[in-house]
Amino acid sequence: MKNLVWVLLLAGLQSHAYGQCPDRPFQAVTLYYQANQGGGLEAGLWPVETSRLGGFLGLGLIKVPGYAPATTKGATPAGANKDLLFNTYIKGQFRISRYLNVTATAGLLDFEKAYYQAGLRGTIPFNDHSLSAIVIEPQYGSLGFVVQAGVGFKIGN
Repeated sequence: MKNLVWVLLLAGLQSHAYGQCPDRPFQAVTLYYQANQGGGLEAGLWPVETSRLGGFLGLGLIKVPGYAPATTKGATPAGANKDLLFNTYIKGQFRISRYLNVTATAGLLDFEKAYYQAGLRGTIPFNDHSLSAIVIEPQYGSLGFVVQAGVGFKIGN
């Protein structure tokens, strides 16, 4: 809960700093579902025309088949762990086109196992002037193939 407060505070501070500048990356919060594994939220800067780079901080609860935290190793057979793991990560984003971005993610599961993922993030705005969009992001890396889907919202003006 403490980390969630920090992420929302960071997003709010970024929103205040950049909210009045439409030519700069804007702040966004994305609520996502990770297919058959869990979900979470991320907050950060979304790239726009004048800047191709963006970044996010994220939190979530996910299942990782075959992974058991150190505290439960030996308690369940390999591959049988069904517990949700706390997931924290940072994600960099590079804009290729208006609706397509390349992402690179580095994170920790239960603050003990590092992982990485690379992906493509597609966005579908609700309309041309919308402050929200549907986000679809297939990723591949040390957690295997994962698809995230969610709804992103612009923060601030």
